Amino acid sequence: MIFLDAFSDLQLDIVGIVAILGEASVLRVSQISGLSWHHELPRLMPAPQALLKHSLEKRLPVEAGKVVGAYSGNVNLELNFFCQLLHPRELKNYEVEFVTVKKRKGMEDHPPYEVNPAGSLRTLSLLGSALSVILIALSVVYGDGWALIGTILLSLTSTLVGFASRWKLEVKQPAKDVKLMKIHDSDVVIFYPRTGALRIVRCSEFESRLYFTSESCKSLLNDTWYRVFALLGTVTLIFGLICIGNAQTIMQVTFASTYVLLNISYWLASSVGSHKHWIHSYDVQVQEFDLPPPAAPAAPPVLNEISTDSQPVKRTTFQTTDQEKDDDIERNVRRRTTMRFRTTSFQRRYTDTVRFAKDGRIFTTALWEAIALSGTSDWLQRTNIAPKNDVWDKWIQMAGEAARTDSPDCKGTHEIIVQGRPRIVLSAWPYRGVLARLFAEEQNQRKWRPEWSDRQLENVYPEIVHSGIAT
Repeated sequence: MIFLDAFSDLQLDIVGIVAILGEASVLRVSQISGLSWHHELPRLMPAPQALLKHSLEKRLPVEAGKVVGAYSGNVNLELNFFCQLLHPRELKNYEVEFVTVKKRKGMEDHPPYEVNPAGSLRTLSLLGSALSVILIALSVVYGDGWALIGTILLSLTSTLVGFASRWKLEVKQPAKDVKLMKIHDSDVVIFYPRTGALRIVRCSEFESRLYFTSESCKSLLNDTWYRVFALLGTVTLIFGLICIGNAQTIMQVTFASTYVLLNISYWLASSVGSHKHWIHSYDVQVQEFDLPPPAAPAAPPVLNEISTDSQPVKRTTFQTTDQEKDDDIERNVRRRTTMRFRTTSFQRRYTDTVRFAKDGRIFTTALWEAIALSGTSDWLQRTNIAPKNDVWDKWIQMAGEAARTDSPDCKGTHEIIVQGRPRIVLSAWPYRGVLARLFAEEQNQRKWRPEWSDRQLENVYPEIVHSGIAT
C-alpha cells in the first residue's frame, strides 16, 4: 500500500504548530530560568510565547500554610519560597518533623538561596542554541532560504522574550552590625493545613527571619519596555512560523524532529521538583524523636450510675490519683473503647476535634509533639491551628507547662544515643487522657446544645396552624 509517490509530496504545512506546543513545561521553569544569563541566548525553544505574560511577576510562588515563631511572636500566614526550598518533602497526615537549620561553614556571606548555575536549565539553553546552529547549517546545505530565515527569526524570538522576562531576586537579610548583637535563638513552627502536619525548625533568630520575609522579583525592564519587547517577539514568532510553513519538506521534517526533542527535554526538566534548580547555603538535618513508652496500668475504674435530667448515665470514676486517672483515660482513648458518653454534643465535639489518619495518628498527638519539641505552647495562642474553646485553651496551657524542662509533672524531654545516633524522647505526659478528662468535666458543668420544651404548636401559635403555613 503506497500513500505517496515521492517524498516531496509529503505535506507538512502545519509543522509550525509544533513550534508553539509544550507551553506548560516552559512555564514551570520560565521564572527560574529568567534569573540566569543563558535565558537571553538566541536559541530554539518550544512555545516561546509562554514567556509573554500579561504582567510581570512580583514574587516567587507561595503555598498555603502558617509559620509561627515559637518565642519571637512572628506569624506568617503563607509559606514563602524559602520555606518550600529548605523543606521540599511533603509530610504525611498529622506527621511531625523536627529539623535543625544552620548556615554552612564558609558560606556566611553568600545569599540564602539562588538559582543553580550548573543546573539542567543551562543545558537546555545550550541545547537550543546548538540545534539552532545545526538548522542554519542544514538550511545553507539544502539551499532553503525560507528555512534559514525561519530559524533566525525563531532564534531571535527567544532572545527578545528572554530579555523581556529577565529579573533579579532581592531577599532582605539582617545587616552586618545587627549580626553582632546577642539575640536569643528562636524555633519556627510550620503548619500544613491540608495534612494537619507540623514541622519544628530549630535555628537561630537570623535564620528564622527568612521564614517571615517576603522576597521580591525585580524586573530589569519597566512595564512599557516589557510590552515593546513582547510585541517584537510576537512579530518575529509569527513570521518565523510562516517561513517554516514554506520550507522544503526535508527541512520541515528536521524542524518537527527538533521541536519534539526540545519538548521532551523541557518536560524532563520541569518534571523534577523546583528545588532541584536552586541552591541554598544551609545545612538541614532531620532529628529523630519518639514518644515515651506507655505508663504502667492503673487501678481498674469503677462504673457508677448517676442521674441527670431523670435519665441514667454511665460515668467513670476513679479511686486513684489524678495522674493514674489521666494515664487510664489515655489508654482508653488509644483503644477507642470503654469510654462512652450519652450526650451527643460531647461526642460530636470530641470526635470532630480528634481527627484520625490512616496510620492511627491523630491531630492531638501532633500538637503535643510540636509543643514538647518547641518547649512552649504560646505559639498556639497566636494562631487558629488548634480549636478555640475553654477546654482546648486549658489543655494548651497545661501542655505548655508540662513541656517545660523544669516541669515537675513529667520526666521531661531528653536525648539518648541509639547506635551512635542521637534520638530525642519526649516528655511522658498523658496528653490524650488529660484532654478527654477536661471534656468530661466540662460536660458535667455546661450544656452546649439548647433544649426546647415539648409543647403543642396549635396551643402556642393557633393562627399559624389554621392559616396552613405549618404542616
